[in-house]
Amino acid sequence: MKSQHLRKFALVLVLVLSALPFSAWSQPLKIAMIMGGDVGTFGWSYSHFLCKLAIEKTFSDKVEEIYIYEQDELNEGETKKAMRSLLEDDYKLFFVTSYEFEGITHALAKEYPDVIFEIATGSERADNVGVYSPRFYEGRYSAGVLSGIHSSTGLIGYIGPFPIPEIVRGANAVALGARTINPDAKVFTIWIDAWSDDLAEAEASDLLINMGVDVIVPHTKGSALMEVARNREVLAFAKGSDLSHVTPNAQLASITDDWTPFCINRVQKVLDGNWQSADVWSGPEGPGVRLTHFHSTRVSEEEISLIRQLEHDMQIGTVNPFTGPIFDSQGRQIVAESQALTDQELKDMDWFVEGVESLNDEWTCQSNFGAVPWMEASALSIRQFTSPTLKKSSSRNRHD
Repeated sequence: MKSQHLRKFALVLVLVLSALPFSAWSQPLKIAMIMGGDVGTFGWSYSHFLCKLAIEKTFSDKVEEIYIYEQDELNEGETKKAMRSLLEDDYKLFFVTSYEFEGITHALAKEYPDVIFEIATGSERADNVGVYSPRFYEGRYSAGVLSGIHSSTGLIGYIGPFPIPEIVRGANAVALGARTINPDAKVFTIWIDAWSDDLAEAEASDLLINMGVDVIVPHTKGSALMEVARNREVLAFAKGSDLSHVTPNAQLASITDDWTPFCINRVQKVLDGNWQSADVWSGPEGPGVRLTHFHSTRVSEEEISLIRQLEHDMQIGTVNPFTGPIFDSQGRQIVAESQALTDQELKDMDWFVEGVESLNDEWTCQSNFGAVPWMEASALSIRQFTSPTLKKSSSRNRHD
């Protein structure tokens, strides 16, 4: 009987200790940032690179080195080899900026339980693995509001890579934001089957403009879109960074992912010994999405103030874009008056709000639960302009 009590006590002790934070760091910390593409000068990887600069500035005497691992194309085998080499070289904190590396990160985390890993847009945690993501849809909601103000036709384009819940949330948020300004606004979506495919993105932009769209919001790389917007004299949003130096008359604003507050916060927790595995989805301590680099003459100071107040209210939770009443594209009420979708409902989103229409023939949402059938949309098809040649040039990398 006594031995049974001892075994139970030992088990409880192990469970308690495993839930405690890691110990405070007593020596200079070595950090690795695993990029899903080359850093470049704008976009996803570059926005994470800005975290590196901020960490170095904030913790100059406490961080020994921040190593950037970048690559042209996603390669799990090479990435795992590079991460293992860094682990053997005593790097203790990893920011893994691609959800495609979630599997290999968890495999390595089991081998190195004293090392901390943070996965951007990841979905699974472990004792030494945390996940983090901005609420990307909040930035799209703000973009929708600004689009509603500046669209003269009331037709807004949305170019996305794949019809996964994250991207569908974004399209819906654009429509909901635009309709706070123009209740009759419509959003046309096109999926180009890649996070980064300049040719398909340009063709999609042309198709949207030919339909009367005069403002386009991307959830893809966005650089080709900006070129088309400039040439066709419509407005568009840059994604990830400022492109106004290239397309000054076309850029209405830039939808910018701000990872810096989160990275600073998590490094501080590691140094203080307060780090614990968490699923951080925005909020005051999480990464955020802001509109930046507004058009110098078209966007007024009053409009910028409106956007800044909206961003603040969403961050602290007093404004939720998905508060009812909300109807789907078939006219059915999905969210009741004054009610809001839960986080899980947002993460599982597989329907369009009223005012959104897909220009792809038919599409499916790949969720954690497998393929989910979606509605048939317009007879127009992405296949009208996406050829096998273009498909070969596309990249499924998230990192633009």
